[in-house]
Amino acid sequence: ARMEKSKDWEPSPTALADGAYKEATQRLQDEARSTLKDLPSWPQRTPCGRFMRTGQCKRENNCLWDHPKPVTNSKGYVLRTGRPTCATFSRTRTCRFGTLCSYDHPESLCVQAGEEPLPVDEVAARQ
Repeated sequence: ARMEKSKDWEPSPTALADGAYKEATQRLQDEARSTLKDLPSWPQRTPCGRFMRTGQCKRENNCLWDHPKPVTNSKGYVLRTGRPTCATFSRTRTCRFGTLCSYDHPESLCVQAGEEPLPVDEVAARQ
């Protein structure tokens, strides 16, 4: 007898984390293969939708859309004004997803030279 999934079935948190990790790893590998210098820049044209969402473009040099360099903070992390703040960046001041992270990395959270990152309880209080 074959077991059927119930309507309330959801993947486990571990399965979700594994899936997110695999997706991020794939995106980072794709980013390494397709650097910004290889993509055409057409400032007068509309930005490439796929590039703006994922940081990569399958059409590469054949794409007719613009591939703008991302706007970054002083540490090189992407500024995405209007998006939620990256939880990892707010906690650790680093982000393993780099330019592919879809969250904001505000300049106000960048640690000045010689400063220590915020204690976890202070970060939690800000959220």
